Amino acid sequence: MRVAIVSFYLMESTIPLGKSLAEEGVDVDLYCLLPQSNQNTYVFDFMGNLQPNGFVNSNITRNTLGNRLYKFLSGTKLKVFIFPDGRFDRLFLNDLYFAYRFSRYIKKEKYDLIHVIHTSRRFWLFLYFFIPKRKIIQTLHEVTSHNGNTHFLDIAKIK
Repeated sequence: MRVAIVSFYLMESTIPLGKSLAEEGVDVDLYCLLPQSNQNTYVFDFMGNLQPNGFVNSNITRNTLGNRLYKFLSGTKLKVFIFPDGRFDRLFLNDLYFAYRFSRYIKKEKYDLIHVIHTSRRFWLFLYFFIPKRKIIQTLHEVTSHNGNTHFLDIAKIK
């Protein structure tokens, strides 16, 4: 089975998931989607070497990961994709273009399943528009929407 795991940030949980599936014999490709303005996953970081929109060169990705993480990922393929972010009125067409470009790549790979670890960013909505005929599993990182500054008691309240 061929599986694509598409994650917005959240690589601290996505990498072990991909590794575990690969160890069970699943052909896994990990895709890390990062916005242009914040290319830091907290597991690896391009902030000191900002990358342009689109797929990051595999040699740059490997150097950024470092040897330990690169070896840990053996059996999986990690691809990093940078997408534009910013004001909606300025970047609408740019978002559409890069979502189309990424989805076209996903379609060519002919995955049996696409697992998306979702974010509220509009890029996902455009991406979903371009890959509607695929088997997609969508999971959420958190049950309630919040940013990193939200107090844990406020997160616990389900309204």
